[in-house]
Amino acid sequence: MTIDPRIELEHFKRVLKDYNYNSLKIQQLNKELARIDYELDAVSGVDPSKDTRGDTYNSGAKPNRWYELLEEEDGIIKERDEFKRKNQNIDRILSMMPDDEEALIRDAYINYKTVQKAAEHYHYNTTYMYEKIDAILVKLFK
Repeated sequence: MTIDPRIELEHFKRVLKDYNYNSLKIQQLNKELARIDYELDAVSGVDPSKDTRGDTYNSGAKPNRWYELLEEEDGIIKERDEFKRKNQNIDRILSMMPDDEEALIRDAYINYKTVQKAAEHYHYNTTYMYEKIDAILVKLFK
């Protein structure tokens, strides 16, 4: 059983719409990593001789905060790399197109964020713009 090419086209269009979200998410995760780096500078190393089993209270400091920050940093790095990978895959697919077609697709889904705004920019009718995009993508997925 093969997948209908129309389904692949619509899926790729949805992925293109996610490009800006992925870029913003990468920026947010970079800020989170900077925050963790700042906190790691302030946290001293773990002293294993002071084994606290949760029965004592201190002034809000956690005995193993360093480990928690490292685990949080690792999770954020993996998440950021996943968003980067998605955008790199989109860039790789778009780079297989001729330059004028790539520019049209990028403008329609990434730069102007909507096909209507890109159609206004190119002075095209919106219906014509959709047909042109579909023709380009059909050619790409054949």
